[in-house]
Amino acid sequence: YFRYPWKLGEVLLASGDAILNFDCSALSQAGSSFFRGDLCGFGKAASLEQGARHGVFALTAVEKGCNDAATAEDASMSSMVVRDFYQKAPVKTLQAECLIPGTADQCALDTGLFSMSA
Repeated sequence: YFRYPWKLGEVLLASGDAILNFDCSALSQAGSSFFRGDLCGFGKAASLEQGARHGVFALTAVEKGCNDAATAEDASMSSMVVRDFYQKAPVKTLQAECLIPGTADQCALDTGLFSMSA
């Protein structure tokens, strides 16, 4: 967490059963399309099979003002609006409801990390 790009007044909440290790430098790069709102959950692209054993975010399609990414590859470190959440849902449900926009077989696995700010 020492390299995390803190915002003034921000608080991080992390699940006690997850080990978080990711390169957070992209969260603060100039020109990055990443945006954190007042409440932000961090997800990781994963297979639907892996998602069926964990919690998964259901994301909205890419929208102007929320994410400037044009493709799923560009969206690897970008913000999307969460419209729902599924816990240990069947693969068929995840395929119908939780695909990362622009993919055919990837869902946004909940990492157990959330940030809150004023």
